[in-house]
Amino acid sequence: MKTTLLLATLASLTSLSLSKPIPDGPHGAAPITGTGAKVEEVPAIFSSKYKRVRVTYGQYHLAPFNASSAKPAGGHGGMDMGGMAMGGAGGHDAAPKPAGGAPPMAMPGMENEGGMADVSTHEALKPCSDCTLKYAKASLTFPDGTSANYLNGAYLHHLTMAVVGPGREDLACPGGTMRIPKNMERMLAFHNDRNETFFGVTGTDEMGFYLGKDDKMDLELMLKNEINVPKDVVFSIEWEFIPGRPAGWGDVKGLWMDAAPCSAMMSDISPPKGKTQFTLTGPTWTSTVNGRLLNTVGHMHDGGLEVQILSNGKPVCLSKASYNGPGYVPGTDALALGASKIDHISRYSPCINIGELKKGDTLALSAQYDFEKYKPALNKVGQESHVMGVAMVFVETKQ
Repeated sequence: MKTTLLLATLASLTSLSLSKPIPDGPHGAAPITGTGAKVEEVPAIFSSKYKRVRVTYGQYHLAPFNASSAKPAGGHGGMDMGGMAMGGAGGHDAAPKPAGGAPPMAMPGMENEGGMADVSTHEALKPCSDCTLKYAKASLTFPDGTSANYLNGAYLHHLTMAVVGPGREDLACPGGTMRIPKNMERMLAFHNDRNETFFGVTGTDEMGFYLGKDDKMDLELMLKNEINVPKDVVFSIEWEFIPGRPAGWGDVKGLWMDAAPCSAMMSDISPPKGKTQFTLTGPTWTSTVNGRLLNTVGHMHDGGLEVQILSNGKPVCLSKASYNGPGYVPGTDALALGASKIDHISRYSPCINIGELKKGDTLALSAQYDFEKYKPALNKVGQESHVMGVAMVFVETKQ
């Protein structure tokens, strides 16, 4: 993992001088002009057979943390992580555009979450078409290219990516719900730890997530400003993939595990009143597929300790939160501008090559919190922010 991170860093530095727009073609997505959204080719890392692109989804303006709340509109209509299609005031076509279009709007029920921006879109740029995804890594920067994080006030609250297309079905919540409609499949999640995602166990094993020509990508993206002055940020993902669908390769799916049920409209959960130590426990999922559990990392909010996954009642994954890594400690300037002086999650330990999965097996998730050890985030009226317990588990499915 450390070697991969080093290579990714070197490749990112190299790509600043080598990047070039991808022309239209069977495996490329044409850049969108006028909004800051674009697709650039960068050197592949894991194989000479692969292609690697940096997709910039846009430049976004974040209101100050203490700004008065906008009326709910736009975006995905106020859902939070894992809820991709709740509608909202503007409906399907009202997603806010990046810089040059409509500004991000507030979300219903999140009015007191200062500085939060829903910049989601139902038609995000695709990194490729008729291709098999192997790797993804998110980045949030300021327009000058410097990293945006708690150090300087703005951060990535979360991202959920889903694919919409013929025959698609969510592995965790099949059949369609108010939250996850038919023909939608969640396949990627990022949090502010900005974890590397492998659609497999490594970057070179012969498996991946297939993205077809008729598939569309649905991007749920929440960004947050922690300070009392506005900030502009740029969000991008680097993807690595192999063109086509190689014969003999395994199919990888994302299994969304959540402390909230499929019937819930959001993954956000109010912390238990009067409790500083508690555990969120999600519903049991019964497998409909045979395969292999490949990898995952947990997701919680500040105050969280660990996410655990049980298979048939036995622990198979423990993803522990680490705090205060480089860039995650608010700097002097950020504190002077209103940032909270609390500890922030900077990393989760990954679970890799977890084990076999059979039809009828049961999986369940729990998330442990300790507000005495790590203070929770507070909204702009001083209330404890919602908490989460989530993990996107990647599964190689077999017939």
